[in-house]
Amino acid sequence: EGYGDLAALHEPIAPEDEGSFRVSVPYRHVDLVSVISARAEPPVSVEELAGVRAMASAPAAALARMMPLAAPIRARPPGVGADGFNAVLSVARGHAPVAIVNRDTARLAVSGRSDLRIGPVVVPQVPLVWVLNPSAPQLHRRVNEFLQSATASGLVGQLVINQFDPRHIRRPSEMLPIPEGALTPYDELLQWVGKTYDIDWRLLASLMYEESRFDPGAVGP
Repeated sequence: EGYGDLAALHEPIAPEDEGSFRVSVPYRHVDLVSVISARAEPPVSVEELAGVRAMASAPAAALARMMPLAAPIRARPPGVGADGFNAVLSVARGHAPVAIVNRDTARLAVSGRSDLRIGPVVVPQVPLVWVLNPSAPQLHRRVNEFLQSATASGLVGQLVINQFDPRHIRRPSEMLPIPEGALTPYDELLQWVGKTYDIDWRLLASLMYEESRFDPGAVGP
């Protein structure tokens, strides 16, 4: 819609969107997997998902519907602009029997939960790309150079380990309790710091959540 030059996605591109953007070189390939309720009988293979109603982001849903099964998977987004985490949430709430998300999202969403499990691979090894405004050929070239360099140097691989390795995923039980109506366990302190140094305290809260889940004793990998 013209609001940006670059979307740095953790999603494949939907087949119907091909040609609408400039698309970067793939920086990773990941499986699209199913996520199901732990109460349901787990499917053994993707063939058992034929005709099943599933929730997924728009790109993942489009790719899932294309799988050559006895009946197409009835995949769709749970809402406008919904991503993989919204799809998994739909399963957790009982609104859908299956979510189809990339394996990274599945690992993060299922970690520490007893009510969800990862099922069979639906679409193997889909490319993850960034998309760019069609009118930005120079930016497209620079992005490709950056992604190729980041992949060849091992940076992408190290980020994958840091972010998605099960040993580094923090379980919900390890998070400090957040008081009702608060953003963090440290709202008053952050608000004071924000006023003192003229920084939006919510930005500080976001950084703290991303880096340590508000755990002052956390040590990064």
